Amino acid sequence: MPSCHGVAPRFRALALAAILPFAGLAGPSRAAVFVQDFGQGCATMSIQGRTITCGDGTTIALHSSVTPGCVHFALVPSGGNYTLACETPNVTGLWWRADENGRGTWVSHQGNTIFAVDYAYDAVGAPRWRTLIAFKSVEGTFAGDVYTTSGPSFQAATFDPRGVKSNWLGSGSIVLDAADQLRVDFFEDTPRTLVKQQFGPLPTCTFGKIADLATATNYSDLWWNPSEAGWGINLAHQGDTIFAAWYTYDVDGSPLWLVVAANRTPAGTYVGDFYHAVGPAGPAMQATKVGVATFTFANGNSATFEYSAQLPGMSGAAVRTTPITRQVFTVPGTACQ
Repeated sequence: MPSCHGVAPRFRALALAAILPFAGLAGPSRAAVFVQDFGQGCATMSIQGRTITCGDGTTIALHSSVTPGCVHFALVPSGGNYTLACETPNVTGLWWRADENGRGTWVSHQGNTIFAVDYAYDAVGAPRWRTLIAFKSVEGTFAGDVYTTSGPSFQAATFDPRGVKSNWLGSGSIVLDAADQLRVDFFEDTPRTLVKQQFGPLPTCTFGKIADLATATNYSDLWWNPSEAGWGINLAHQGDTIFAAWYTYDVDGSPLWLVVAANRTPAGTYVGDFYHAVGPAGPAMQATKVGVATFTFANGNSATFEYSAQLPGMSGAAVRTTPITRQVFTVPGTACQ
């Protein structure tokens, strides 16, 4: 952040159309002025969520009455002062609940649009997935339609996207309660509170920061083969491990997902065992090794997905190598680092 040069910084919060004014001020067109003296020791400052931190460690937490619809702020230089701008954090990544081991929700957040996949189980414990295409309605809230999908079996030699059929289930939503907490509802009536799943150093994801995704060195994103619309694979890249969740279709065309924790090899590829899970989520969940997956990256936007997988009832393993790329639905896309 810019230097204070020993002068007590001033912060001015503008009540923009998307956010509310400070408590006690009527009407969204009114501006509220907030002044805080950090003292002469403040040379730099930053903000995380609702907490402003001076370089000398002095902090001030913004009260919940300050733009209550905003869970994350940014400091924008404005002359000798700063403007508090409401900023929606990018929530791209894998989210879960610790008591729901075996279930997870992937969120791809690009601009004002979220594409989310919920990996769970049906009434008899078979893996099922649903998708949510949600658009920003108010600050911190995304709402849209939930779908279930069927399609060509993953063991087919070629994938024909004409065989993909999507069925609308109803409305869903994702609400950002905080930068590290979501409430999701995939047409289940009861929203679930989730936190980001961490198995290594968590990257920070930002929309539009990298114009050319080929230069990205973290592969967290939604990946697909554009000529095979209907299936995709979510990569959560933390440190030297990629946790991948592949949403595809079983031998009968019903929704199927497989997961792999792929570790980086000396050759630069990421390799791990494929697992097939049966529910319900939690202590009763069981996962069985069914194959191997390998990811080979040419750059940050181009890779090869190679797999060998054999599910119960199959006479032999399905083996395939296919190119994949990041799925960008809002240009220029989101990159993590």
